[in-house]
Amino acid sequence: MNYKNYEKKHVFGVIGFLILILIPYSSILFPFMVADVLYATNLTWFIQLSNGTYFLYGAGFLMWAIAALIAAFRKADRTSLISGLIIIFLSIVPFTIGAIQHKQLSDEGISFSRGIEQHQYTWDEVESAVFHLSKEKGEPSVIEIEFKDGESVSLLKDKHFTANYSLFLQKVKYHEIAFTGDHAS
Repeated sequence: MNYKNYEKKHVFGVIGFLILILIPYSSILFPFMVADVLYATNLTWFIQLSNGTYFLYGAGFLMWAIAALIAAFRKADRTSLISGLIIIFLSIVPFTIGAIQHKQLSDEGISFSRGIEQHQYTWDEVESAVFHLSKEKGEPSVIEIEFKDGESVSLLKDKHFTANYSLFLQKVKYHEIAFTGDHAS
């Protein structure tokens, strides 16, 4: 039997359309998986990703789909394969930028990134924490953590943070960190 009733362009077309279909799911799952692999330790109890991270992963996956679809529509010729490889190589940029964007709380301290700069602080370096209650219904509240060197980081008090809120309060009490604001307890 001869099962080769397809051309290379069909394979690339299927791959491209599958990636397009899976972008909404993979843009949500992959950032969490990558952050867990890169940043989580046995002392980490909370990692928060920005909304921009999901957009960056979506852009990277979209570049993969475009690369496959270019190969499909150009009948997988040499030029389309080379341009597809260039696009896949360029997709490293949004994936890398998305992978470094995180905020992390652990037993050791707090780490976060701003652009490509990574910041790490111990709990003893925290000056204060301020709880900002959301004025809008359905919007998460914000906890702003200020450090002794003047830096600060804001964490959304979403359902993931709320699940770890008691651990955060334990660290605040243990290290005698000033915690103020609306509903700071």
